[in-house]
Amino acid sequence: MKPYRRARLFASLALVIIASLAGCAENSGNQSNASRRADEAIRDPWGYQTSPPTDITGGDTGHLDRDAMQRDVDHFLNP
Repeated sequence: MKPYRRARLFASLALVIIASLAGCAENSGNQSNASRRADEAIRDPWGYQTSPPTDITGGDTGHLDRDAMQRDVDHFLNP
């Protein structure tokens, strides 16, 4: 085997070993920003807020509070 072929074979083998070791690197626990956002999107895809608004219309069926109704319509149409 010629010397330059042996050197090229050694360099190729070293490159394959280094690339495979770099691909198996352990995550240090610090997630990248993109990874963190992806995990949050999987847990809550639509950004749904679990706490309901506290200023919703209340009262009996014979009473119409126009200000509260307008606030509810605004909250529904303009989230």
